[in-house]
Amino acid sequence: FYGIKDKPISVIYPGMNRQRFHPREKGLAERRYGLGDYLFYVGDLRPYKNLDRCLKAFAKLNLPDLKFVVVGKKDPRFYPNLKREVDRLRLTDRVVFMGYVPGEDLPSLYSEAKALVFPSLYEGFGLPPLEAMACGCPVITSRAASLPEVCGDAAYYVDPESVDGIAAGIHTMLKDKDLRRALIDRGIERAKLFSWEKAAKEVLDILEEVL
Repeated sequence: FYGIKDKPISVIYPGMNRQRFHPREKGLAERRYGLGDYLFYVGDLRPYKNLDRCLKAFAKLNLPDLKFVVVGKKDPRFYPNLKREVDRLRLTDRVVFMGYVPGEDLPSLYSEAKALVFPSLYEGFGLPPLEAMACGCPVITSRAASLPEVCGDAAYYVDPESVDGIAAGIHTMLKDKDLRRALIDRGIERAKLFSWEKAAKEVLDILEEVL
């Protein structure tokens, strides 16, 4: 974007708190929030997050016992349009906009979800997929921008511009138990590559090199 490819640039990835994000025992989602089986999304509601296509894909699946749970700020610029879309798709009883949840509940909500659905059109990094992998939640995402750098071979990739493609990805994740297990195992290992200690060391190394 900025035409500085010939300049010395070092990429340092953000980290994640492993003491907080790890697989949790089941039960909190049902006990505290009344959730049964659900797909999960964490983040804001801006258009590049691609939630409108996710909802249309969810509607195509026609799985009445499955919910789609959205955690993040109900931004008044975007929430009303998404809510109208939910009503139009007749998903009112199956899509749950939770708004913010207590931080201590988030790892359990990741751990109990059938999958994190995160096929963004653009990302600067993509922290929710990393948190989900660390918690043993399989990830459905896109190859847009930074997401393949975060997820590597530990996610199921879909075309973010195809509603049918997203729906097929969700269907595959729900039905293919071997794939699901493999992605959970790979995701837990992949998440170990990211830490704030590593990020801090890399920053320090660069500063020492410059000085």
